[in-house]
Amino acid sequence: MPEAAAAFCAAEYPRLVGGLALYVGDVHVAEEFAQEALLRACRRWEYVSGLESPGGWTWRVALNLANSAFRRRGAERRAQARRPADATIHIDADPAEATAVRRAVAALPQRQRTALVLRYGRDVRHLGAVNPSM
Repeated sequence: MPEAAAAFCAAEYPRLVGGLALYVGDVHVAEEFAQEALLRACRRWEYVSGLESPGGWTWRVALNLANSAFRRRGAERRAQARRPADATIHIDADPAEATAVRRAVAALPQRQRTALVLRYGRDVRHLGAVNPSM
């Protein structure tokens, strides 16, 4: 990392975290957004360093990250609200059985495994992804 980029990050990090903590209400989340924004600035340092306000660019990136997270959480809440109250989520009571089923499915030839998953996939979602290397 260029020395100028390191100095920029050192100077901007506390400001970003402070402002983002006020914006998102959680200092730990603010630290994550600040780190991601500074990482993106460093990756594009040649471009960012030539801007009139590299700090402004980085702040905008951090705010975009926070806003995206807010939108995702809002979408999740709306999806949960739409879910019927009587909807149940199947959780296999026996993890060993689930592992045995996944291994058995993984041992099938590709075409049979595909047919099985396509036919019964909705009923076995709780078993997790089929990993042929198991």
